[in-house]
Amino acid sequence: MNVVCLTGRLTKDPEIRYTQSQKPVAVFSLAVERGYKDENGDRPADFVNCVAWNNSATFLERYAKKGAKLGVTGSIQTRKYQGKDGSNKYATEVNCDKVEIVAFAQRENGDAEPKPKREPASARKQETAPGSGYEVFTPPGFDEEIDDGGTLPF
Repeated sequence: MNVVCLTGRLTKDPEIRYTQSQKPVAVFSLAVERGYKDENGDRPADFVNCVAWNNSATFLERYAKKGAKLGVTGSIQTRKYQGKDGSNKYATEVNCDKVEIVAFAQRENGDAEPKPKREPASARKQETAPGSGYEVFTPPGFDEEIDDGGTLPF
């Protein structure tokens, strides 16, 4: 079984290319922290080369920037090619089936991009669900009772 699941940060913006048949392909590298700390208290990282195709590639081109934390699933592939000097070279990379942005990169002003706009807490109506002890969020202007004038078919 050849299955890979990684979470790591982009080391630079994804590089987007197109095949001769105009298929988009994104090439990028993830810095993936290991599950332990070294003697200095730092987590060592591995730098894993990845390739994403088609919709995943265009998604990365639009939204992923250096520093973004990505989750990828796919498989390991090794390929052989000839270098400029004619010698055989080998490349091992993750061929991504699925790519998700886990956290956006930090902007220069320190904010992560983009954030959904939220209403201030004072504008939100909070209730407690009967017997649950949990608060229930009700958006402003939302009424639980609908006056449909008797026109709903159910």
